[in-house]
Amino acid sequence: MLRTHVSRRSLLKATGGLAIAAAAPMSTAGAQEVRKVRLMHTQAGDPPMRKWFIDAIQQYNTLNKGVEVVAEFIPWNDAYPKVQAGIQSGSPPDLIHGDPFAYGALMASNLLEPTTDIIKAMGWDKDMFPNARVILRDGNDYLVPTWIEILGLFYRKDWLAEKGITAPFKSWDDVIRAGRALTEPAKGRWGVGMGLKRAGKIGDDFVSILYGLGGHLYNPDRTPAADTPVFRETLEIMRQLCECSPPDAVEWEYAGVRTGYKSGKVGLHLYEPRTMTEILGQPFGGYGSGFPQLIDVTGWQLLPGRSSEQWPDQAIARASLEGFSILKNSPNKAEAAKFVTWLLQDRARYTSMLQTVPLMELPLLSSVVNDDAYWDHPSYKRVPDYVPALKAAANTFGRGKIVNRKMDVYADTGLVIPESSVALGSLAVDDAVLSYVLEKKPIDQVIATLNEKLARFVKS
Repeated sequence: MLRTHVSRRSLLKATGGLAIAAAAPMSTAGAQEVRKVRLMHTQAGDPPMRKWFIDAIQQYNTLNKGVEVVAEFIPWNDAYPKVQAGIQSGSPPDLIHGDPFAYGALMASNLLEPTTDIIKAMGWDKDMFPNARVILRDGNDYLVPTWIEILGLFYRKDWLAEKGITAPFKSWDDVIRAGRALTEPAKGRWGVGMGLKRAGKIGDDFVSILYGLGGHLYNPDRTPAADTPVFRETLEIMRQLCECSPPDAVEWEYAGVRTGYKSGKVGLHLYEPRTMTEILGQPFGGYGSGFPQLIDVTGWQLLPGRSSEQWPDQAIARASLEGFSILKNSPNKAEAAKFVTWLLQDRARYTSMLQTVPLMELPLLSSVVNDDAYWDHPSYKRVPDYVPALKAAANTFGRGKIVNRKMDVYADTGLVIPESSVALGSLAVDDAVLSYVLEKKPIDQVIATLNEKLARFVKS
């Protein structure tokens, strides 16, 4: 079963990926005395964040003689196959920083060390949003989360005004109606930018809507749950959204969706606040010159629920949790834990890490989210209307259902089903959505095929 997971994850390997080592200063200790802690980090696409980690690692290595933390920055979709290759060769990383595509697959394979002691040592167990904890059946945490990335809906306020449409959108029917009204191919405009390339984005969006409507990929007993009314409802929502997308959306993955919006081709798209970080540009977001013409005409909201009567109470902050996991077979588990504790427990250091990618990476500590000093930053001052929305999004994530959008979790019991992340990472969910939306296969056939795949991801 494990070998099957590897081959499926390998389908996601990116081409031309970036790998950079964060080398520490040369230690004066003898070579035999230096304990190397290998960190595999999936934040390869954010130069400011990558530089922040390199600098922090160099500082830690200087302060801790005899220890050398070495980081390799890789694309997120390389994490699981690289870890598996390392295990098979006898040289796995000690520590990984990644999203549920990576740590969920490692959890499902029982390859991670509990991290509850680290969370308690930092005092985060008393301050962290409960929904930010990833706890399995044994009662242990298996992730030290660093931030939350909350999915929302971006919209062009000027395009909506031309059509007499008002936001926020209170239901998916409202979004679909707006998408149709904004679709004007003769003007080079389309209503919704959906990523229709088989690269993870379409599956990510699908489960975000599915989980928000109360659906699941797996039942509590880990049997497949695709053959349900809410699953069919979500497929139909996706079909209608995709009908409002431009023809070249079949080549769009994550970055393509953002580019489609920034280029003025689409009026709506589902994304974390990263799009606004890129629109702001330097000196606010650290991403080149930005797109200043879009700053004041771009709005953002949480994803809606099933009906307008449920807004805003049923608007759920669908968030992805990223963070540190320690490999069970690491010979340097204690040193890896010490590094994570040092890195995150200092409030000023933690804040500076998040603000290397402002708006995008949000705090998961209640005391930070509700501290006005955190939001006293040039990026937030430039778009002050976003601050209440982001605060509300973070606090909604903290108070509401457990909504780790890349991992199936049952809110009433907190039951985590990590195989759901394997299903996403393998692109099985992408295949289901695309076969229904683009290939127009019968819905019963689509669901039956997906259920067969879901069943194969579950270990006995």
